[in-house]
Amino acid sequence: MEPNKPRRIRRGEPGYGRKKFVVLARNASGEERIIRYGDPNAEIRRDNEQARANFRSRHNCDDATDILTARVLPTVAQERKSGGLSRWQSH
Repeated sequence: MEPNKPRRIRRGEPGYGRKKFVVLARNASGEERIIRYGDPNAEIRRDNEQARANFRSRHNCDDATDILTARVLPTVAQERKSGGLSRWQSH
């Protein structure tokens, strides 16, 4: 698995049916952690500005700084359609 590239969890993998995405998160100091996040039954509405703003306020996304937590990942994935976490490499 490529570091900092979220992908959908496939059938047969750990977390399938319980979480929607998995990522191998790596911070600037090289520490790594596998993080599974996202509701598998929820629709991702990143194209709806009002829904994105509501999500960010509900999850306190402005205060999230540690890439090794599940709180940062959905925020970044919502910001970038590619879902990459390259902007968080320096944090």
